[in-house]
Amino acid sequence: LNVGGERMTVKRSTMLLAPEESALHAMFSGRWDGSFDRDVDGRIFLDFPPAVFRLVVDYLRTLRIAPPGHSVNLPECPAGTDRHTFRVMLDFLGLRAPPHV
Repeated sequence: LNVGGERMTVKRSTMLLAPEESALHAMFSGRWDGSFDRDVDGRIFLDFPPAVFRLVVDYLRTLRIAPPGHSVNLPECPAGTDRHTFRVMLDFLGLRAPPHV
């Protein structure tokens, strides 16, 4: 991947750990392969801040190794990042925290 100009190597299977109903899952399901912008090296280009998107990738990697039934929290907004912008990105990708009961 090329995320905001920074190269990231991530397995498609890791990206597909996003909830099936999410935009992030749909992006990597194969249905959108022909519609992605690509960089000069053919990498999928995503126009997100790299440091923030890396948190999403790390979250998905943690899901991969978590024991069955173990809860994994969505990433927190990093210091120096606008909380609203971070939340909008998570919402756009379809990564929403479950409602508090």
